[in-house]
Amino acid sequence: MNFFRRRSPGDHVDEAEARVAELRLTLLVAMAAIDDRMALSELDLLNQAIERLGMSHAHRDVLADQLLDLLDDPPNVARAAGLVGDHALTGEQAQTITHELMCMALSDGVVHPSEQDLLRAVQDAISCAPQRVPA
Repeated sequence: MNFFRRRSPGDHVDEAEARVAELRLTLLVAMAAIDDRMALSELDLLNQAIERLGMSHAHRDVLADQLLDLLDDPPNVARAAGLVGDHALTGEQAQTITHELMCMALSDGVVHPSEQDLLRAVQDAISCAPQRVPA
């Protein structure tokens, strides 16, 4: 399933986009790890996320390092929702995050109550966060 927007590595990525990419990766790790197990399908989606974000090779290396750190200490529901509140997302970014989280929750074939809790918390945080108008 390819639900990450592909960019070519030469495309310019501004700081706000890089922060949103990091947020997306963090939330995906939270969703993958929230049920206390990591399925191969979830690991595959995380690897796809890094590749398909289309960042420069240097930024992808940074995201890959962050992925390893996040897998060691994944965010819980409250921390993940708090991170969303720190970002002003566009409507499209909010939709993308919600869609990616739902795909991650469904990727192992079982949506656990903890995954439902995380999805609700992130959706609540998105609805309360200030919206950014795309440039």
